[in-house]
Amino acid sequence: MANLTSNNAFSLARNISFKLYRTCVATSVIVCIGGSSILAQQVRNTDESRQPSPAAAAARTSSMDVLDNSRPLAPGDQISFRIVEERDAPIILPITVGGEVEIPMIGRVNATGKTCRELAYSIKSALEKNYYKQATVIIAPEGYGDLATGRIFVFGQVGRQGVLELRPDEEMTLGQAILLSGGFGDFADKRKVRVIRRKAGVKEPERINVDLKDVLEKGRIEKDIKLEAGDYIFVPERWFNF
Repeated sequence: MANLTSNNAFSLARNISFKLYRTCVATSVIVCIGGSSILAQQVRNTDESRQPSPAAAAARTSSMDVLDNSRPLAPGDQISFRIVEERDAPIILPITVGGEVEIPMIGRVNATGKTCRELAYSIKSALEKNYYKQATVIIAPEGYGDLATGRIFVFGQVGRQGVLELRPDEEMTLGQAILLSGGFGDFADKRKVRVIRRKAGVKEPERINVDLKDVLEKGRIEKDIKLEAGDYIFVPERWFNF
Protein backbone atom coordinates (compact mmCIF):
# COMPACT_ATOMS: atom_id res chain seq x y z
CA MET A 1 0.00 0.00 0.00
CA ALA A 2 2.83 2.37 0.95
CA ASN A 3 4.62 1.43 -2.28
CA LEU A 4 1.50 2.26 -4.36
CA THR A 5 1.14 5.61 -2.67
CA SER A 6 4.77 6.36 -3.35
CA ASN A 7 4.32 5.53 -7.06
CA ASN A 8 1.24 7.77 -7.29
CA ALA A 9 3.11 10.62 -5.68
CA PHE A 10 6.01 10.18 -8.10
CA SER A 11 3.64 10.11 -11.11
CA LEU A 12 1.85 13.25 -9.90
CA ALA A 13 5.14 15.09 -9.41
CA ARG A 14 6.29 14.09 -12.89
CA ASN A 15 3.04 15.36 -14.46
CA ILE A 16 3.33 18.66 -12.63
CA SER A 17 6.95 19.03 -13.70
CA PHE A 18 6.03 18.33 -17.36
CA LYS A 19 3.20 20.90 -17.30
CA LEU A 20 5.53 23.48 -15.79
CA TYR A 21 8.10 22.68 -18.49
CA ARG A 22 5.52 23.19 -21.27
CA THR A 23 4.38 26.47 -19.70
CA CYS A 24 7.96 27.74 -19.52
CA VAL A 25 8.66 26.74 -23.13
CA ALA A 26 5.47 28.45 -24.37
CA THR A 27 6.28 31.56 -22.36
CA SER A 28 9.80 31.61 -23.78
CA VAL A 29 8.43 31.36 -27.34
CA ILE A 30 5.98 34.21 -26.72
CA VAL A 31 8.71 36.36 -25.19
CA CYS A 32 10.99 35.52 -28.10
CA ILE A 33 8.33 36.37 -30.68
CA GLY A 34 7.35 39.53 -28.82
CA GLY A 35 10.98 40.52 -28.45
CA SER A 36 11.57 39.93 -32.15
CA SER A 37 8.56 42.12 -33.02
CA ILE A 38 9.80 44.91 -30.77
CA LEU A 39 13.30 44.59 -32.19
CA ALA A 40 11.96 44.66 -35.76
CA GLN A 41 9.92 47.78 -34.98
CA GLN A 42 12.96 49.44 -33.45
CA VAL A 43 14.97 48.62 -36.58
CA ARG A 44 12.21 50.09 -38.77
CA ASN A 45 12.06 53.22 -36.64
CA THR A 46 15.84 53.55 -36.78
CA ASP A 47 15.81 53.15 -40.56
CA GLU A 48 13.09 55.78 -40.89
CA SER A 49 14.98 58.18 -38.63
CA ARG A 50 18.02 57.73 -40.82
CA GLN A 51 16.14 58.73 -43.97
CA PRO A 52 17.77 61.93 -45.26
CA SER A 53 15.82 65.17 -45.26
CA PRO A 54 14.88 66.64 -48.66
CA ALA A 55 17.69 69.18 -48.27
CA ALA A 56 20.23 66.48 -47.38
CA ALA A 57 19.11 64.34 -50.31
CA ALA A 58 19.36 67.32 -52.65
CA ALA A 59 22.89 68.01 -51.41
CA ARG A 60 23.95 64.66 -52.89
CA THR A 61 22.09 64.79 -56.20
CA SER A 62 23.21 66.37 -59.44
CA SER A 63 19.92 65.93 -61.31
CA MET A 64 17.27 68.63 -61.46
CA ASP A 65 14.65 66.11 -62.54
CA VAL A 66 14.45 64.59 -59.05
CA LEU A 67 13.71 67.89 -57.30
CA ASP A 68 10.40 68.26 -55.47
CA ASN A 69 7.60 69.18 -57.83
CA SER A 70 4.57 68.76 -55.56
CA ARG A 71 4.43 71.58 -53.02
CA PRO A 72 4.48 75.24 -54.07
CA LEU A 73 6.82 77.47 -52.10
CA ALA A 74 5.43 80.27 -49.96
CA PRO A 75 6.57 83.35 -48.02
CA GLY A 76 8.39 82.34 -44.84
CA ASP A 77 9.75 79.11 -46.34
CA GLN A 78 13.47 78.42 -46.49
CA ILE A 79 15.26 76.62 -49.30
CA SER A 80 18.71 75.15 -49.77
CA PHE A 81 20.40 76.34 -52.96
CA ARG A 82 23.50 75.27 -54.83
CA ILE A 83 24.93 75.18 -58.32
CA VAL A 84 26.47 71.80 -59.09
CA GLU A 85 29.16 73.28 -61.33
CA GLU A 86 30.46 75.45 -58.48
CA ARG A 87 31.04 72.41 -56.22
CA ASP A 88 30.18 74.46 -53.14
CA ALA A 89 28.05 73.40 -50.18
CA PRO A 90 24.37 74.42 -50.30
CA ILE A 91 23.38 77.77 -48.82
CA ILE A 92 20.10 78.45 -47.02
CA LEU A 93 17.93 81.18 -48.49
CA PRO A 94 14.68 82.58 -47.01
CA ILE A 95 11.63 83.50 -49.06
CA THR A 96 10.54 86.99 -48.10
CA VAL A 97 7.07 88.13 -47.09
CA GLY A 98 6.76 89.47 -50.63
CA GLY A 99 7.41 85.98 -52.01
CA GLU A 100 10.89 86.64 -53.38
CA VAL A 101 14.24 84.95 -52.81
CA GLU A 102 17.67 86.58 -53.22
CA ILE A 103 19.72 84.47 -55.63
CA PRO A 104 23.48 85.08 -55.92
CA MET A 105 24.48 86.92 -59.12
CA ILE A 106 20.94 87.45 -60.43
CA GLY A 107 19.23 89.13 -57.46
CA ARG A 108 15.62 88.76 -56.37
CA VAL A 109 13.46 86.14 -58.03
CA ASN A 110 9.77 85.48 -57.48
CA ALA A 111 9.36 82.11 -55.74
CA THR A 112 5.74 82.14 -54.56
CA GLY A 113 3.59 79.47 -56.12
CA LYS A 114 6.52 77.65 -57.74
CA THR A 115 7.75 74.22 -56.75
CA CYS A 116 11.45 73.65 -56.07
CA ARG A 117 11.87 72.15 -59.52
CA GLU A 118 10.07 75.00 -61.28
CA LEU A 119 12.09 77.59 -59.39
CA ALA A 120 15.34 75.75 -60.16
CA TYR A 121 14.64 75.72 -63.89
CA SER A 122 13.70 79.41 -63.96
CA ILE A 123 16.95 80.29 -62.15
CA LYS A 124 18.89 78.00 -64.48
CA SER A 125 17.62 79.96 -67.50
CA ALA A 126 18.58 83.27 -65.93
CA LEU A 127 22.08 82.05 -65.02
CA GLU A 128 22.75 80.61 -68.46
CA LYS A 129 21.88 83.89 -70.15
CA ASN A 130 24.77 85.80 -68.61
CA TYR A 131 26.97 83.72 -66.32
CA TYR A 132 27.13 80.01 -67.21
CA LYS A 133 27.34 77.91 -70.32
CA GLN A 134 25.54 75.26 -68.28
CA ALA A 135 24.08 75.63 -64.79
CA THR A 136 22.63 72.74 -62.81
CA VAL A 137 20.58 74.33 -60.05
CA ILE A 138 19.63 72.21 -57.03
CA ILE A 139 16.90 73.54 -54.74
CA ALA A 140 15.23 71.71 -51.85
CA PRO A 141 12.87 72.74 -49.03
CA GLU A 142 14.79 73.43 -45.84
CA GLY A 143 11.82 74.57 -43.75
CA TYR A 144 8.25 75.67 -44.24
CA GLY A 145 7.05 78.95 -42.78
CA ASP A 146 3.69 79.88 -41.32
CA LEU A 147 3.11 83.08 -43.26
CA ALA A 148 0.28 83.63 -45.68
CA THR A 149 1.07 82.53 -49.21
CA GLY A 150 -0.54 85.68 -50.50
CA ARG A 151 -3.74 87.62 -50.86
CA ILE A 152 -6.85 87.41 -53.01
CA PHE A 153 -8.47 90.77 -53.81
CA VAL A 154 -12.26 90.81 -54.22
CA PHE A 155 -14.24 93.79 -55.47
CA GLY A 156 -17.44 94.63 -57.31
CA GLN A 157 -20.89 93.22 -56.58
CA VAL A 158 -20.18 91.13 -53.47
CA GLY A 159 -21.36 91.35 -49.88
CA ARG A 160 -17.96 92.49 -48.56
CA GLN A 161 -15.25 93.83 -50.82
CA GLY A 162 -11.74 93.36 -49.49
CA VAL A 163 -8.76 91.04 -49.14
CA LEU A 164 -8.75 87.29 -48.41
CA GLU A 165 -5.64 85.65 -46.94
CA LEU A 166 -4.37 82.46 -48.58
CA ARG A 167 -2.23 80.25 -46.34
CA PRO A 168 0.45 77.75 -47.46
CA ASP A 169 -1.61 74.65 -46.64
CA GLU A 170 -4.83 76.04 -48.10
CA GLU A 171 -6.48 75.95 -51.49
CA MET A 172 -9.27 78.31 -52.46
CA THR A 173 -11.60 78.28 -55.43
CA LEU A 174 -13.40 81.22 -56.98
CA GLY A 175 -16.73 80.04 -55.61
CA GLN A 176 -15.32 79.76 -52.09
CA ALA A 177 -13.84 83.26 -52.33
CA ILE A 178 -17.25 84.69 -53.26
CA LEU A 179 -18.89 82.93 -50.31
CA LEU A 180 -16.16 84.19 -47.95
CA SER A 181 -16.84 87.68 -49.25
CA GLY A 182 -20.48 87.57 -48.20
CA GLY A 183 -21.89 86.12 -51.40
CA PHE A 184 -23.08 88.00 -54.43
CA GLY A 185 -24.58 91.47 -54.21
CA ASP A 186 -28.19 92.07 -55.28
CA PHE A 187 -27.21 93.25 -58.75
CA ALA A 188 -24.29 90.92 -59.46
CA ASP A 189 -23.84 89.39 -62.89
CA LYS A 190 -23.10 85.86 -61.70
CA ARG A 191 -22.40 84.61 -65.22
CA LYS A 192 -19.53 87.00 -65.93
CA VAL A 193 -17.27 86.86 -62.87
CA ARG A 194 -13.75 87.77 -63.86
CA VAL A 195 -10.40 86.67 -62.41
CA ILE A 196 -7.43 88.87 -63.29
CA ARG A 197 -4.10 87.12 -62.88
CA ARG A 198 -0.60 88.49 -63.40
CA LYS A 199 2.22 86.20 -64.48
CA ALA A 200 5.89 86.89 -63.84
CA GLY A 201 7.57 88.23 -66.95
CA VAL A 202 4.25 88.76 -68.79
CA LYS A 203 3.21 92.35 -69.41
CA GLU A 204 -0.51 91.81 -69.99
CA PRO A 205 -2.46 90.08 -67.19
CA GLU A 206 -4.55 87.01 -67.89
CA ARG A 207 -8.31 87.52 -67.71
CA ILE A 208 -10.46 84.49 -66.92
CA ASN A 209 -14.25 84.69 -67.22
CA VAL A 210 -16.26 82.23 -65.14
CA ASP A 211 -19.97 81.46 -65.04
CA LEU A 212 -20.47 81.10 -61.28
CA LYS A 213 -24.24 80.91 -61.49
CA ASP A 214 -23.97 77.28 -62.57
CA VAL A 215 -21.36 76.59 -59.87
CA LEU A 216 -23.20 78.04 -56.88
CA GLU A 217 -26.80 77.45 -57.89
CA LYS A 218 -26.59 74.20 -59.87
CA GLY A 219 -23.61 72.51 -58.21
CA ARG A 220 -21.50 72.48 -61.38
CA ILE A 221 -18.24 72.52 -59.42
CA GLU A 222 -16.24 71.38 -62.45
CA LYS A 223 -16.68 74.94 -63.76
CA ASP A 224 -15.08 76.42 -60.64
CA ILE A 225 -11.41 77.38 -60.79
CA LYS A 226 -8.56 77.29 -58.29
CA LEU A 227 -7.23 80.70 -57.28
CA GLU A 228 -3.61 81.75 -57.00
CA ALA A 229 -1.95 84.27 -54.70
CA GLY A 230 -2.30 87.77 -56.10
CA ASP A 231 -5.50 87.08 -58.06
CA TYR A 232 -8.05 89.87 -58.45
CA ILE A 233 -11.73 88.92 -58.55
CA PHE A 234 -14.18 91.33 -60.13
CA VAL A 235 -17.93 90.77 -60.04
CA PRO A 236 -19.65 93.11 -62.51
CA GLU A 237 -23.13 94.56 -62.22
CA ARG A 238 -25.95 93.26 -64.41
CA TRP A 239 -27.07 95.57 -67.17
CA PHE A 240 -30.73 95.02 -66.37
CA ASN A 241 -31.59 94.91 -62.69
CA PHE A 242 -35.13 93.63 -62.63
